[in-house]
Amino acid sequence: MAAGLLLVIAAVATAFLAIPGSDPEIPGEEALGLPAPATVRASRDLAIPDEDGTRRRREEAAAEEPRVFDRDLGAEQEVAARVHEAFQLMRSTEARFRERRAPGRKETRGDQAERAREYAGQRDAFASRLQLGVDDPSFAALSDVRFDEGTEGKLVALTRVGLTAPVVEDRALLAADRERGIRVRDVRGGSVRGERTVRDLDGVTDLAAAQAGVERAAAGLADVSPRLRAALAGVASDLVRPSLVLSQAETERRRALAAAAVAPVVIPYRRGEVVIPAGERIERRHLAVLRGMKEQTRLFDRAAMRVGAGVLVAATLIVLWAAAARLGGTIRPRRRGALLLSVLFLAMLGAAAGAVAVADHFHDQIGPLGTEAFSLLVPVAAGAAIAAMLLSPAAGVLLAIAVGSAVGLLGEPSVVYGVEVTLASVAAALLLARVQRRRHVWRAGLAVGALQAVLVAAGWLFSGRARFEVPPIDLAASLVAAFLSGALLLPLTVVILVPLLERILGLGSDLRLRDLASLNHPALKELIVQAPGTWHHSVVAGALAEAGAEAIGADALLARVGAYYHDLGKGKDPASFIENTRGENRLAELEPEQGAERVRRHVDEGVTAARRWKLPRAVVDIVQQHHGTRLVSFFWSKDRHASDAEGQLAPSFRYGGPRPQTREAGIVMIADTCEASSRELVENSPDRLLHLVRRRISEVVDEGQLDESELTIGDLDAIARAMASALDSVYRARSAGTSQPPAPQDRAASLQLVRP
Repeated sequence: MAAGLLLVIAAVATAFLAIPGSDPEIPGEEALGLPAPATVRASRDLAIPDEDGTRRRREEAAAEEPRVFDRDLGAEQEVAARVHEAFQLMRSTEARFRERRAPGRKETRGDQAERAREYAGQRDAFASRLQLGVDDPSFAALSDVRFDEGTEGKLVALTRVGLTAPVVEDRALLAADRERGIRVRDVRGGSVRGERTVRDLDGVTDLAAAQAGVERAAAGLADVSPRLRAALAGVASDLVRPSLVLSQAETERRRALAAAAVAPVVIPYRRGEVVIPAGERIERRHLAVLRGMKEQTRLFDRAAMRVGAGVLVAATLIVLWAAAARLGGTIRPRRRGALLLSVLFLAMLGAAAGAVAVADHFHDQIGPLGTEAFSLLVPVAAGAAIAAMLLSPAAGVLLAIAVGSAVGLLGEPSVVYGVEVTLASVAAALLLARVQRRRHVWRAGLAVGALQAVLVAAGWLFSGRARFEVPPIDLAASLVAAFLSGALLLPLTVVILVPLLERILGLGSDLRLRDLASLNHPALKELIVQAPGTWHHSVVAGALAEAGAEAIGADALLARVGAYYHDLGKGKDPASFIENTRGENRLAELEPEQGAERVRRHVDEGVTAARRWKLPRAVVDIVQQHHGTRLVSFFWSKDRHASDAEGQLAPSFRYGGPRPQTREAGIVMIADTCEASSRELVENSPDRLLHLVRRRISEVVDEGQLDESELTIGDLDAIARAMASALDSVYRARSAGTSQPPAPQDRAASLQLVRP
């Protein structure tokens, strides 16, 4: 319920911050020629259609489309076929004429006249098959040689000379195509067989040049009479026709498609950009833009835009919240964490929106500096850095994505600005998540500032705004603002807000945990005075917990600090715990329930002491959960005759819990029991230590104490090995130093002592 309310608040806040309350009044047609009464700026990113520009672009695209020509690949074969058909007709006529004459009879003048009449009767058919009118001299010359096959071959060869290269009607008509070339479709039998672009038009000849070539070739025929040579030259020249013909319909179709493919031209205006300054006379070009602004305002009214912005942000937050829940151990979206993430989200978004609004308001005064520099000065990345320091690196990264997505709705070039904020915030979250010294905060700030400057420069290059002749003032201002925001304002914000939020929400950053990890902390100094044995036990347990946490990638610093303070409550009654009494069990003679109550009390007193010392909530939780709901086994064993089953025992024999809720709390529970049990070992070899640790972990698991801690079987195996190795190091250090482990007889006696 609380998470849903926070989600609604974040979405509504974003919707109202992203969409301004009102737009300036936009002049209409009646204002043509009049001075603009006020400066008109784009209230959001706009794309105004430019009809004149679109028409010009489409005309240019159509003009750039090459013309389409069809080349007849079968022109030579088709001419040869016509010549053969026409000559074959005349040879058939000659054959019929010869059949009517008596064999061997000498040809007379009358026979020649009759043949001429036969040829004349077929002249029209000859011209029809040839598809060409033949003049009298040429027809007579061909008749003299009886239209023989040799003459036919010479005629075909001459036409082939003229049709070898592509032939157009007039090369002068190709002058406009020399730069863009032409598209040539190869056609055979009415079907297109291929297409190519021809840019070198020198290989194309025109009809006059082709016919001149035929005539030159005919002049070279030395084995024929001049009369026949002239006839062949004339007929062959007339048979040559253009083989490369413009396809006007296809050209127009393609040019129409090219024009239609041109996207409409729009005039982009970034949010806050001046459309027309106050006092400037309104021209028709201004009216076109103003009309477009009005139309877009009607199409996307303010309410719809707010709904869209709210849905976008809500969807982003829902997806990221689901990811946080699925990622489990690395992110704990609990009540305090959810509250912190929501506050940081709204604070960073509000600060960014305020900067954009201020920059828009003072746009005329700041002049060439532009609004981007003011927007970049806001250390939006500080929100993700704070979340990473107080919660977890993954929480900071997810907040960075959420804030970057929402801030992208506010920025000047919205997409680029959103990407810049997202990447800078992710970098800040990763760099500041585990800083343990305050000087490291400033060092990380320098890295974030440098990254932001690089991102701004890349954004300018991407948007085409960078000019390399002279560095523009607005780019220089944006780069300086981006660097200062990361290098100065971000660390300053973190240093101020993190301690404040730690106190308000009870959370702990690594900076705070590192202070608590110092053995000179007043709480630990008080513990060493009141309960030195407990202090020693806590320090060793801290080493084990740190080793186990490092082995599985948990928060090792939190685990160590939690182990240092987990028995803080024993300082109120140190004599009740055997580590402070040199092996003497002063509670052994008490009634079981009374003794169990004395032992159990140290947890509640530890929580009280932790809160008195204002320890972070995560540490307080470890103090409260380090025994979970386990049995006070010594006193329960003494009273077992009264209740044989664990489920039936009185509440006084079981710790109040809750069970460990985090991996770090589970690790501290294991470290606590392993350190205490290790003193009972007669032989402290590495194998015996590993066996001990695994046995203690198995007991804790069998009791279900780790069910809510999100520790896996694989984690527990890694923890066992790491803690056994750490215990071995402790024992080897003791053997080399002055602090000796208990003697064997002392260990045997200690089996009867209370092990809380």
